[in-house]
Amino acid sequence: EPIVIDGHELTVSTSIGTVDAATAGADPDRLMRAADITLYQAKERRKGGWLRYDPQRTEHEVTRHTLATAIPSALARGEFFLEYQPLIGLDSGGVRGVEALVRWRHRRLGVLPPERFVTLAEQTGHIVALGRWVLTEACRQASDWYQRFPATKLCLNVNVAVDQLGDPEFATDVMSALGEGGLPAEFLRLELTESALLGDSRRCLDVLDELASAGIGLVIDDFGDGY
Repeated sequence: EPIVIDGHELTVSTSIGTVDAATAGADPDRLMRAADITLYQAKERRKGGWLRYDPQRTEHEVTRHTLATAIPSALARGEFFLEYQPLIGLDSGGVRGVEALVRWRHRRLGVLPPERFVTLAEQTGHIVALGRWVLTEACRQASDWYQRFPATKLCLNVNVAVDQLGDPEFATDVMSALGEGGLPAEFLRLELTESALLGDSRRCLDVLDELASAGIGLVIDDFGDGY
């Protein structure tokens, strides 16, 4: 049943992953890992459901769990890096800017594309720290290009996740990244998905207003394929 707090109805759902020690073994670390993997799978199948641990599940799920828990240490070790995709103007055929795309140089699995770890970072709450690093590193690189080739006036596009936009320090992080790199605000464009603008829209709009007033460009990414 919904819970009423200060006149607002809140609906709480629960997902559960269950593990039998006879199946996973009695070792506490193995039990906790098995429970965590099963919980992720329960969440992905449907909200408000439960799932029992199956020892025959694929290595893929074990790898997903390993990646999810390794993101903070990978950030500390400098395993993430950026590649830059050129943005071409259809009228001139020239390069108008670049989009920063994060990659993970994993010590065992090699170079991983963002679809292997960005969703995991969002699910575990690590996306704010990862996004902050991407923004800072991209602005530093773009500032170097701006100083070396001022006549090109290339714009830098950086993707922003939903949780980043909701972070109270997001606007401060953006301005700090610009300040540290010395990149003028008008050369930065933040790419947002439609889902980033749903929910607490007033707060999101306040943040976007602040950034736009500073001269930062805002782009709706993948418009029309979601909501």
